[in-house]
Formats: sequence, C-alpha cells, structure tokens
Amino acid sequence: MIPSPRFPPSAMVKRKSEAADTANTPNAADAASVLKSASSKKHKTFDDAGSTNNGAEIDFPRGGGTGLTNLETAQAKQEGRRDADRDVSSKKKPAKKPAAKKPKRDTQNDNAITDKIRVEHLNYKRAVPGLKVLAQIIQITPIELIVSLPEQLLAHIPITNISTHFTNRLDNAMNDDSDDDSDQEEDASDKEDDSLPELDDLFHVGSWVRAVVLHTHKDTNSGRVKKEGEELIKASRKLELTLDPRSVNEGLTAKDFVKDFTTVGAVRSVEDHGYLIDLGVSDVDGFVSSKEMNKSGFDKAIAAQVGALLPLTVTSKTNKVANLTPNLHTFAKSYMNEANTLESVIPGVLLNAMVTAVLPAGLNVRFYGFFDGTISRDHIPFEKKPLSERFPVGKKIKARVVFDHPTSNPKRFSLSLLPHIVHLTNSLTEESEDGQTISDAFARGRVVEGVQVIMVESEKGLFVTIPDSTLIGFIHISQIADDHTPSLSSSSGATKVGSTHTARVVGISYVDKVVQLSIKPSVLHKTFMKVSDAQVGAVVDGTVRKMADDRMFVSISGSVDAIVWPVHYSDVKLKHPEKKYRPDMKVKTRILSAEADKNRITATLKKTLVKSDLPIVTSYDRSQKNTITHATVSSIKEKGAILEFYNNVRAFLPVGEISESYTKHAQDALHIGQVVKVVIIKVETEEGRMMASIRKTVPKEERDALVKERKSEKKEVNEEMKVKEDEGEQVAGDEDIDIDNAINENSQSESDGEAVGLQVEEESSDEEDDDVTMEDTTNKKPKKTTKDVDFLSTGGFNWDGENDKKDLEQEGTNSDDSDSDSDAYSDANDDGKRKKKRKSTKHFEGDLTATMNEKPPESSNDFERLLLGSPNSSYVWIQYMSFQLNLSEIDKAREIAQRALKTIGFRESQEKFNVWIALLNLENTFGDEDTFDKTFKEAVSYNDPLTMHMKVADILEASEKYDNANEVYVKATKKFGAHIILWVNYAEFKFRVEDANGARSLLTRSLKSLDKRDHVACISKFAQLEFKVGDAERGKTIFEGIIESHPKQLDQWFVYIDMLARTEDVAGLRNVFEKLLALKLSTKKAKSVFKKWLTIEKEIGDENGVRDVKQRAVAWNEQREQHGQHDE
Repeated sequence: MIPSPRFPPSAMVKRKSEAADTANTPNAADAASVLKSASSKKHKTFDDAGSTNNGAEIDFPRGGGTGLTNLETAQAKQEGRRDADRDVSSKKKPAKKPAAKKPKRDTQNDNAITDKIRVEHLNYKRAVPGLKVLAQIIQITPIELIVSLPEQLLAHIPITNISTHFTNRLDNAMNDDSDDDSDQEEDASDKEDDSLPELDDLFHVGSWVRAVVLHTHKDTNSGRVKKEGEELIKASRKLELTLDPRSVNEGLTAKDFVKDFTTVGAVRSVEDHGYLIDLGVSDVDGFVSSKEMNKSGFDKAIAAQVGALLPLTVTSKTNKVANLTPNLHTFAKSYMNEANTLESVIPGVLLNAMVTAVLPAGLNVRFYGFFDGTISRDHIPFEKKPLSERFPVGKKIKARVVFDHPTSNPKRFSLSLLPHIVHLTNSLTEESEDGQTISDAFARGRVVEGVQVIMVESEKGLFVTIPDSTLIGFIHISQIADDHTPSLSSSSGATKVGSTHTARVVGISYVDKVVQLSIKPSVLHKTFMKVSDAQVGAVVDGTVRKMADDRMFVSISGSVDAIVWPVHYSDVKLKHPEKKYRPDMKVKTRILSAEADKNRITATLKKTLVKSDLPIVTSYDRSQKNTITHATVSSIKEKGAILEFYNNVRAFLPVGEISESYTKHAQDALHIGQVVKVVIIKVETEEGRMMASIRKTVPKEERDALVKERKSEKKEVNEEMKVKEDEGEQVAGDEDIDIDNAINENSQSESDGEAVGLQVEEESSDEEDDDVTMEDTTNKKPKKTTKDVDFLSTGGFNWDGENDKKDLEQEGTNSDDSDSDSDAYSDANDDGKRKKKRKSTKHFEGDLTATMNEKPPESSNDFERLLLGSPNSSYVWIQYMSFQLNLSEIDKAREIAQRALKTIGFRESQEKFNVWIALLNLENTFGDEDTFDKTFKEAVSYNDPLTMHMKVADILEASEKYDNANEVYVKATKKFGAHIILWVNYAEFKFRVEDANGARSLLTRSLKSLDKRDHVACISKFAQLEFKVGDAERGKTIFEGIIESHPKQLDQWFVYIDMLARTEDVAGLRNVFEKLLALKLSTKKAKSVFKKWLTIEKEIGDENGVRDVKQRAVAWNEQREQHGQHDE
C-alpha cells in the first residue's frame, strides 16, 4: 500500500470493490469511467509459463484502444484523482458555508500542467534516514566503503552494513576467534573456504551501488587528518549508509519483479546449479543459474561469497522465484516501461520521463503518467542554449533516478541526465584522450588558470568551464573569499557570468563529474595542498603557531603545519624556547621530511641547516659516495653515532671517523642535536644503509691544522675571546666568539696549503646571532679568556654550567635580548645590577679557567684541588655536584652543596644564591616532595624570599609541575602582594600554561594588594603581556584606557607605541601619535615624540610617512612660535 492521498490505491490496482467505492464518490464518476475505459483490455504480465494473470491482479494495463494519447490518458486520470481527493478532504473538514457552484472547466486548458515543483538540492540536512540514493564507490578501506553521492556529498558504508548474511559471517568469525584451541585441528582447506573476504574482494572502485541513509552524524570535520588520503574518509563521517537489500528493497512486493526490473540481492548460498539470492522481500526469492552466471561475465569469485551483493536484472518470474542475471551491461541499459507501485521506483532505475516545466534551477518531469520528479541544473549536460529551448514542455527524455525525497508528500524523485549516470559508466577509471583519469588530470592542489563563470547560483556557488577540458568546475560559495559571502550575483560583481579566475583544485565529485575548485586567496597562496607535494629541503618562511611541551607548530602556508622538534629549535640547546619563539613570530625554516602516511611535515630552525648550501640527502638510492653534506646527530651509540639527513634517511658514523685523533667514546666528541659536516663513505641502497665520516671531510694534508678534539657536553667549557684594548686606539666593539673548546696549543703556523680558518657552527647563547668566522692568525694569541658559566638555571638545573645571561653577564657578551621591548618588565636599574654582577665574578676569570682548560677535573681530588684555590666559586662547586651525580652519588652531591654554603664567604651572596638554586634543582629532580620543601624553606630563610619564591616557581614549571608552581605563586601573592613583578611573573606563567582567563583575572586581584601609586604601572605591565603572549587587541584596549585617564604620563604613551611597533600596526601608531601631539606638550617633549615617530616611520613605515612626520614637526614648531609659546 502507498500512503499517498494523491495516488489512491483505486488508481493503481483495479479491484471491483475499490472501483465501486471510487464510483460512489461525488464528482469521481468521470475519473472512474476514464480508468475503466483505459483498462478495457486485459494486460498480460510476463512469467515463465507465459500465462495471463487474473484481471483483479492487473496493474497499469498495457492494452490500448482508447483512442487517447498517453499524455491525454495521464491527464484524464490525474484530473479525476485530484477531484476525488478534493472531495474526500472536503468531507473530512466540512466547510462552514456551502461551497459556491464552480464554473465549468475550460477543457482547452486541461492539457497544460501548470503545477511547478521546486527543485531541491540534496544536502546533509535533507539526507534523512530512509532516503534512498544512487552512490559510487570511490575508496575502499579494510572496514568500510567511501562513496560519492549526488550534489557533491560523501558518505561511508561500514563493513557491517553490506548485507545481513555478510554480517552473520563477521559475527561467526569473531566467535570463532574467541573459542578455545580445541578447534585448531580443523582442516586447513575448510578454514580457507570459510575465510572472510576483504571488502576490495567484493567491490571495485568506481562501481555503482544503491544505498539507504541509515544514520546522520554531527559535523566531524574538526581534528587533524592522520594520513594523507584520509581527507575523503574524514569528510564522509556525516552520513552512514547501508547496502543491505532488506533496506534497499523495502516496500517491494513479488509483483514488482517484472521483466527488466533491476534490483540488488545478496548471495544466500551457492548450490550445484546456481546461486540462491536474498532480495530482502518476504514473498519472493531470487535465483541465478550457473549457466546465466557464466554467460553474464560477472566475477565468479565475488558471487561465490555468501553475503556478497550482486546487481541483478529480472529475466523471468515463476510463482515466488525471480530468475535473475548479474550481467552489468543488461543492468545498465534496462529500463522500466511502467511501475506497479510507487516503491518500485528505486534510485538507479532508468526510465522515460516527460518535461512538465522549465525552471531556472532545472526541470520538472513526470513519468508513468503519475509520478513527479525534478532534475537540477547540476545534472543536465551543459550547453549554451537556454533550457527552455533544449527541453520544451512535453519533450520525452531518458533519465535515471538518483535519489528520492522520503519526506515529501506525495513522494518525489530527483533524476539525472548526465551521460555517465544514464549509462552507469565508471568515471573514476575513464581516461581522457591523453590517457589521464580525472584524478590524475585534476590532482588536489593543481592551479587552473582562466576558469570562466558560466552559471551563478546565488546561494550555492559558481559553475565554471575549465580550459582544455570537457569537465565542468564548481566553486562553492564558501570557497570564493576568505570573508563570509552571503550571496552571489550573475550580473554584477567580481564573480558575474563571463568573469575569469585563477582557481585551485580542492576535490572531485565523481557522481556529478564536477571538479571542485577554490578561488579563496588563502587557498591560492598555499605552498602545497598535500603533504606529498611539499618539497623536502626547501627553505620557506614560516609563522610560529603554537609552542607545546615537546614540539613547536609552524605555519608554512600549506595544508598542514610543520612540526619542529625541540632538538631542531636552534643550533644550541634552548632552556626557554618559549621566550625566543612567540606565537605569530616570523621564522625561516627548512623542510626536513614530508611523511604522507602520517600526514606530517617536520622542519628545522637550525641556522646551520637553513643556511647550508651543501647538497641534501633525501633517499638511499639517490645518495652517492663522497658527497659532503650536513647531518644532525640523532643518537649516540657505544661504537659511534646515528646521523639523520632529510626524509628520515640515516647513516652510521663510526667512532673512528669522528676525529683524526683517538676518540674512545662518541659522547666525548658529539652530543644529540649537533649539526656536523660529513662525507658519505659507503652506500648500501638495497639494505637502506649508509656510513659517513667527519674526519674525511677535510683533505689529509689540512687536517693537522684543525681542532683535534671536542670535549663532551658534560665537560664542555665554552670560551670567549676578549679583544685587547690598546691605548690611543678606539675600540669599535666586542664580539662573542665561541671557539668550541679548541685546543690553543695545537695551533700551527700559517703555511701554504694548510687550513687556517675555523667556521664556528654553534653559538653559546639562546639567541642566535649571525655566524662568525674566526681566522686563526698564528702571530697573535688571546691574552685572556673567560668562561661561560650557568650560575642560575631557572628552568630546571643544567649540570653542565651553560651560560644563562639573566644571572651572569660576562664582559663583551652581546645578546638580541637587549631590545627594549623584549625586557619590558625589567626595572630601570637593571643595567646597574648587571655591572655589579660582572664585577663580582672577575676574581676567578683568570687562573681558574686556565686551570680547568688545561686539564678538566676527572676525579674528586681534582675538584678538591680546584676548590682550595677558588673556595668562593659557585661554578666549581656546581661542577663538583654534577660530577657526583654522573656517578649516581646523590647524597654526596647534597653534601657538597651543604659544604659550599658553609664555605663560600658571607659577602658572596650571589655565589651562595647560585648554590641554593642548584640544590633546589637537585632535590626537584632526584629528591622527594619532603626534601624539596625542606630545602625550599631553608633557602627562603637565607635569601630574599620573593626572589626565591619566583625562582622555585620557575624550576617547578620547567619540570612540568604546573600545579606545584601555581601553589608557590599563590602563597607568594599572599605574602608579597605589594610587588608588581610578582603579579606580572604570575600572569606570564598563566599565559604559558594556556590559562589566559586566569592570567587576566590576576589584574583585578593585584590592584587590591598594590598601592594606588603602582596601579598604572601594573596595568601597563599586564597590557604589555597581552601584546607579547596574549591578545594584542585586548592590550590596545587597556593602553587606550591608560592614556585616556593619565594623558600626562609620556612614558606610558611611549610603552604603548613600542608595543604597537612590535605588531607593525602602522595605522594604529599614527593614530596614537596624533592623539599624543594633540595634547599640550613642552618643546622638549614634543621633540622626543617627533623623533620617536620619525624613527618608527623609517623602520616600519614608508617614505610618505617619513615626509609627513617632518612636515608635522615644522608645522608644530611654527604654530608654537606664532602663538608666542615658550617653555618655562
């Protein structure tokens, strides 16, 4: 039965009782008489015996003799049915007043069908459960099928939704796997017969299937694609379909299975003479004879699998058995002349239809005289002629049903006129004249020049022609601009009909045979759209997106962000990389690898690799012996080191090839992350192995002039050369030069053919300066060297004593961190403090460093001798602690720290403070919570409490004990809430742990604890934090409030200007300067304002801006003189 008031059963199944009921209906006599006349001759239904059915069972009689055309017959039936429906509905809801007598119909207009149906596109909202659709398989995975649907949609079909019989096999297989080992004696051949086939054994890419929407899911497009090629899988998550014949053929009855009716069935069993087919219909079974199977050419391996789906066409029917053929050619060309029931119109059916209306969005059609359908413009082959000329009303066309509208009443269908759908050809494997498939010709990411707009759908997108291709392109409305586009116009604007554009391929809709394009600037500017398209070894500009604990994400204008591992942050190990790399910071990076199977790109920020002009090694088969290149030490083994090149290509570096001199252990000369220049000395392509050498990168006759040995990082002593200042000569400046533990006594005199230059490839600072080339002039020797010492390691204890410039600045050092804006929270007298620190450390720079350089301590006795000469040196004490920790002597390291605190003189407070920090790091790393708390309390009692609290918080944060660090800050704010620096540090900590709201809430709390005179300074510090690690717009808002409420504080204006300069917001800067100059300023202040403005315009502005500032300064001065204003 069909629940449709528009198509009553009396119009479809002629039974005497139903005809009588219809005849008794008022105003239905004409319709009944027409139906009776049209069925005056019996209609024969095909079956094996060739017999005719009883008249009571006949549907849609084929016999004629009415003298009417098919159109006239259909119109007569439709008219009678409408009148009957109207009268029936009027009985259910009687009118309050008697209906007026209707005028007689104009019979001349009966032939015109004026009802127009809106052409509705299929989308994810309209794809409700129960919707039947024609789909095409575009990807097969082990657990599901990915299918393309009409209207550029995607869906997935899990392996459990193939058929009931196949699902039963899956359940049985799972149960068998969970059984005991008692079944292991089963015959191997039986197991082979019962083994489950893979999905790609049952289906082929490009095959057409009938499916039913089973479930709809929420948008699942968020998250990262884990593997290249999984973009389609991710996009298909919204719709889950089923292929089960019980769902696809739901509503069919035995009488629907007439000759040439196409359907789908699952193999129930394989018999001696054929295959029993489950059609999902209770009153009919299917059968495919072995003879028919052989003749059809269908893959027998698929048909032999119980549960496999077969595309079938009815050849005959006997009683309750339909004889079928799986011939694909027959399935594609068979079409239905008539439909017994509405449910027999299934997506995939080929039929003849008649055009009833032409709309801007497509066509209205009617088939079998009763059923309405629509054809969207997307599914009509493109021609320049208007649709009204190509498809006049009344024209008969051949079309295929692609999906139904289950929620419409009466039920309607969408059809397609596209040739590849009408003929069911495989558009995925179809090749063009040049032998390319669609996916090859239009690979994702390809840039297409000169696409021309041919049609505009205001709320959907643009249809375009593609040069040198017969395919049509489609640009969705969301792919036109980076900003929101509400609607499109076909007659105006940049995307009007006839306009041409440069586009980029973002996908292909195979069912619609449409190339999906984008003209968004952000998409066009991407360097690559697929990971496999990224060029390994390319140097690209990047932007820091995010700093995680164990990696950095850098945007390189591609489909994915590049990952930079900590070992590749810099040529030297950074203790606080988050301070060097801020979000949105521009960086220069080099692509190390592009792993399509992980959809991941890795990159490096090491300057040595980024700036290297040596050949790169990207694969074993392309590697050649004697190639000199750069590599990174990835791990150190007992007999050598593992080097890493590009694309995860590795080589082994034997310990004997590290240096010309004898090297016992690789860790004595190398450290993980170090960049080294090597030469490839052996390549085994088939085995995927290589061997490299550092020693042979320099010709033998030149090796003696080079560095013979490099101490391990455990014993590393970085040296700085100090330039001697001669009287009467001006010193241009000091330069830090790291000579990497070069042994001075091994220097040789300069002679022809010997190398005298050493390229310094590592720097001793967290901030990377430009590489410095040191020429070893043998006639001059350094008069004095100083040691880079880490006395304070606030981010976790570094036992090697590497330089930390926050706590000890050596004379002659130069760091990028000296920028005024990067040290915004520092007190104004920081420079004075640094000078005092330098002065207090000079007492050990001479003899101590010379002693340790000549012979590094190798035993406790060596350290004890050093301590006799330098008892107040925290550096030696900390190195002594490190020595014991390397021997796992933790208790001895504690004892040494306690000895140091008792031995160091009371005036050397900074030295004692350094030891306290080292001891706290020791307890944090090797101790427990009790020992750490005890040490912390002691340290607070002997040192400045506020400083110690902040240092301990830094130590805990560096070891990722964020909750403990937060507790320390909470306690500190209760005790030392009157100090601005504490609140600022606490807020910065909150930002680093991604608690921005918590950081901002501290501002209100801080103002309650601080004196009123400190409020402006505190608010300013928080605004600066927003610029650096928060939201710059929020920082602007805060500063605007400051300068509005305190306009006379010129220093706050300048801080605000410096922050805007960091963001290079030239327009904002000019606006602020104009506001500032509008105030009443003294000549001195105005001069400083104009000078600052001019400097900024020269740095980040333009020539017009520079000229404008100069003109404003002259005008301001003239105006002041005219008014006779002078500074008092």
